[in-house]
Amino acid sequence: MQVDIADSGSLGKRVSISWSSDEVRSRREQVLRKLGNQVKMPGFRPGKSTLGVVEKRFGAEATAKAEEELASEAFSQVVGEHKLKPIGPIANEGMARDAGLRLTFAFEVRPPIVLPDPTSLAITRDESKVDDAQIDEALNSLARRAGQLADLAAGETLQADDSITLTGKVSSDGQLARELHDFHHLLGAYPLLGKKPEEIIEMVKGKAVGAALAFDTTLPESFAPKEFAGKPARVEVTVQKAQRVAAAAIDDELAKKMGMGDLAALKEALRANLLRNRENELHQRQIDELVTDLVAKTDVTLPPKLLEQLTRARIDAAIQRAKDQSKSAAEIESAGKDAEADAAKQAGEQLKRHIVISAIVDQNQVTVTREDLDHQIRMAAQRSGQSPDAVAKRLSESGKINDVVAEIREAKALEVFLDLALGKTPAVSTGPDCTVEHVHGPDCNH
Repeated sequence: MQVDIADSGSLGKRVSISWSSDEVRSRREQVLRKLGNQVKMPGFRPGKSTLGVVEKRFGAEATAKAEEELASEAFSQVVGEHKLKPIGPIANEGMARDAGLRLTFAFEVRPPIVLPDPTSLAITRDESKVDDAQIDEALNSLARRAGQLADLAAGETLQADDSITLTGKVSSDGQLARELHDFHHLLGAYPLLGKKPEEIIEMVKGKAVGAALAFDTTLPESFAPKEFAGKPARVEVTVQKAQRVAAAAIDDELAKKMGMGDLAALKEALRANLLRNRENELHQRQIDELVTDLVAKTDVTLPPKLLEQLTRARIDAAIQRAKDQSKSAAEIESAGKDAEADAAKQAGEQLKRHIVISAIVDQNQVTVTREDLDHQIRMAAQRSGQSPDAVAKRLSESGKINDVVAEIREAKALEVFLDLALGKTPAVSTGPDCTVEHVHGPDCNH
């Protein structure tokens, strides 16, 4: 096997690999022997057919299979030995079968970059804490949820979260649009017949059961009868009834309802839960800050052809969305032009982020283990209510399994770099032990 590697523009490579006739013939014979052992031929016991018989039936298939094996093995070998890092599509630019086999591939490679010192990145370093006031707030919330609805006492006025029952009518353009009987509404939770929640809350201030309310509004599109939907209307109603949740007492009984032994245990459980939530929020903020500052501080030369492809893909996606929405030809054209304005910038940001994170993966030898992949599949199975085997099969058949591997690898890389930025020893395992770099399937680009 002979290899020729040449530059092809900025970050472009053209690789030509050639095999002698003897090498091709030897590999083809290997394939034929495998086929002979695997298939049953008429008149022969399994695995006992002659090479000539197999040749007559599977000759073309053996040629294609041999060339495919040689190409795949050689390409992987060349990329590894010459430390090439392909990015984007790999184009087959030609094949010649004179005096053996010669294949030519063209692709772009990831640019060499220098990552900034992790400790130089602007990342929030606060310590997550939970104070007594937050515990009390959580307890009060639990007590409200554990409480029961009760009618408002005489003299009590309406407020947010009260459940009210209304009677009255809705008129539009002098016509009766709808009579309201036992019409229920939760104050402040959502609009009332098109009137904003905050406006309704302001309207009922100081009012009690029996109060009359009147206001102008634009009826929602969901209003029935449909003929009045979206039209201006006048609403006149009376508050027939109002109920409010009476919070449960904050004591050992409440704790027992929540599965705790006593109030002290409930408080500790709330503290632990709140602290865990604060830590998760802080961690996500740190990851976001890490990515933003890391990408901003890293100089990257973007592969021009891949950038052009990603830009075009964004524009095409915008045009397709307009078509799917049955837009007019003028609107579809406008959608494409609008997308052009930001497509290159967005594609560049996406590509730069990918290259930077890939550099972290390489620098820190971040890998995805079978355990990582299985864990992700189990999590997806729990969320979807399917079995892990069903999820794995669906991902494999749809060609999405490698997207999952890439997402896991990216997440692990960011965890490693965040630990380094915070001066910690990376908690994420790295190295080649039982790794999953690629799962062959419909999304293979080779």
